[in-house]
Amino acid sequence: MQAEQFIIDLTEHNLTEVLEASRRMPVIVDFWADWCQPCQQMAPVLEKIVREQAGRVLLAKVNADQQQVIAGQFGVRSLPTLKLVYQGQLVAELSGLQTEAALRQWLAPVLGNPEEDEAAQEEAFLEQVRGAIAAGHGEQAEAVLRQTLAQEPDRHALRALLVEYLLGDGRVQDAQSVLADVAEDVETLRPFRARFALLEEFAEAPVPLSELARQIEQPESPEKQAAAL
Repeated sequence: MQAEQFIIDLTEHNLTEVLEASRRMPVIVDFWADWCQPCQQMAPVLEKIVREQAGRVLLAKVNADQQQVIAGQFGVRSLPTLKLVYQGQLVAELSGLQTEAALRQWLAPVLGNPEEDEAAQEEAFLEQVRGAIAAGHGEQAEAVLRQTLAQEPDRHALRALLVEYLLGDGRVQDAQSVLADVAEDVETLRPFRARFALLEEFAEAPVPLSELARQIEQPESPEKQAAAL
């Protein structure tokens, strides 16, 4: 079988290397044979799942007829058999033909949900940046946010935090510039767009903001209001 980056053929020559790799990521050891029809049926499904993980798991395929020593070391008695090795230890195994749903459920404890993992990582990153700002390291936090957004402009939660920081620092134009880099309507950024729209309305008002504030604090007398009418 043709080896790919995360789908490889396991032999006695690379067994130690693969077991070492299991300390960094889960390794599925797939024991199969040419004559095993269930093996042929399950292989494409298993490979599809591994490709979806994009490097989070390694699939090591073992031809049980050609690699009988390895099959014996893993205690394989029937085909297909899957062994899940993680951190150098055997953590789970399956025998027989499995559905895609069963395979995903089997792998879930070590793989988790990629989207949830990414969300958790982003939230942890945001908390670190907020902590840096609160500790008085705003300039460093701003630099990190700008650098990250330059590489990944679609991380809108980071952009919102940067805009919030710039507004808090009194740099309204800088905040508007950061917000203007995103043309589409993004829910995370809507409150800031609404705030800037309100500021523009005030800026276009015929009465200066200072005068409006004075009028609010010191209302005109009834006589002046009547004269104005």
